[in-house]
Amino acid sequence: IPFYNEANTIGHVVEVAKEGLKTYYHDKRCTLCCVGAPEGNKALATVQEIPLPSRLSRIAFLMRSRMVSGKGWALRAIMEIADRLGADLVIFEADLLSREEENKVKGLSQQWLSLLLEPIRREGFDLVLPRFNRHWLEAPISNHLVRPLIASIYNLEIRDPLGGELAISSEFLRTYLDEPSLWTTDVGRYGADVWLVTRAITKGANIAEAHLGVKLHKRSPGKEEVVLREQAKVIFNQISLSRDFWKEKKEVIQPLTSFGYRNNHLPAQVKFDLEARVTRYRQGFNRYRVLYEQILPKETFGELEKLAKSKPREFDFSSKLWSKIVYDFLLTFCLNKRFTKGDILNAFIPLYQGRVAGFAKALGELRGELGSLDPDRRERLLALEAEKQ
Repeated sequence: IPFYNEANTIGHVVEVAKEGLKTYYHDKRCTLCCVGAPEGNKALATVQEIPLPSRLSRIAFLMRSRMVSGKGWALRAIMEIADRLGADLVIFEADLLSREEENKVKGLSQQWLSLLLEPIRREGFDLVLPRFNRHWLEAPISNHLVRPLIASIYNLEIRDPLGGELAISSEFLRTYLDEPSLWTTDVGRYGADVWLVTRAITKGANIAEAHLGVKLHKRSPGKEEVVLREQAKVIFNQISLSRDFWKEKKEVIQPLTSFGYRNNHLPAQVKFDLEARVTRYRQGFNRYRVLYEQILPKETFGELEKLAKSKPREFDFSSKLWSKIVYDFLLTFCLNKRFTKGDILNAFIPLYQGRVAGFAKALGELRGELGSLDPDRRERLLALEAEKQ
C-alpha cells in the first residue's frame, strides 16, 4: 500500500487486506508493506497500531528523502521488498473505501485480493489489472488519452490502465527493477501507472484483468492537470522509445483475458462543472495560441479558434478533432526540436480540458433526451454511448 498521508482511510484498507489474507491465504506466509511520503506520519502511525495475526508480517516506513518522494518511488520500494521475499505482489491504494448495500460489499472487499492474485497463481499471468464499473465521467485521463493510445499504438484493449489496483507475479517483478535508470522523475510520481502497463506490454507480459465492481475512494481535487501532464509525458516517451515493438504490431486490437464477473453495482454520479472546463480551455487557447498555430494543421487550428469563441452550451469538441490533436501532439513531442517538451505538455492540457467538456456536454444532452427512461437503463445507455465516443 503506497500512501501519502491518508490517515482517515488507510486503516480500513489495511484491515480489509488483513482479513482477505486470513480468508484466502491463511496457509501462506504473507507480508503487509506500507510505504509513504515524508508527510505520512499520521498514516504510518495508524498502520502500526493495527494488530496482525502471527502469519502476517508488517513492513511500514516513510521515504524521507525528497529525491525519491512520490507514489512511483513508494511502489518501487514495495517491489524491491517483494522481490527480496520472492513474493507475488498486490497493490492497493490507500484511499479506498467500501460500504455495505443489500448485504453485499460495494467498493473495496476481501475478494479483491483473490481476484487479482489467482490469475497469477493458477493461470500463470504476469500482470493483473483491475476493471471497474465506471461512471462515464470517471477517469477522464484514462478514457480520453491513455486507454485509446494503448489500443491504437499497441493494439491492446485495456479498460482501466490507470486503475491503481494491480497484481504482479514474483517472476515478472525483475522486469521493473532491472534497469534503475528507467525510474525517472515522472515515473517516480504520477506517471508510474502508465509506465508499469506500457513496460509490461513491450516486454511481452501475459496480462489479464479482474472485474472488481465499483471503485469507491476519497477523491483528491485539484491534481488532475498535474497528473495529466506527467502521464502524458510518460506515455508519449514510452511510445517513442518502443517504436521497434509497435512497428511490428498486429492488425486487430486484442482484449485482455478477464476474470471474475461484472456485477450490477452502478457507480455514483460524478459532479461536473462544464463552464469551468470551457473557461480553462479558452484561457489556455489564448495563452498557447501561437504554439497551436505552428504545430497544428490550419483546419484544426481553425476549429479550435472557433471553439474558443463558443459559449458552453454551443461547445462541440468532437472525438474526431481530439484524435487528430493527440496524434499531432505526439508527433511534435517525439520529433519537433523547436519547442521544449515542457511547453508542448503545458499546451496540451487546455485541449484536454476542451475535449472533456465537449464529451460531457454531448452526453449531458443525450441524458436529457433519455429522461423518461428508468434511471438504471438510462445510465447503461449513456455508458454505451460514452464507449462509442
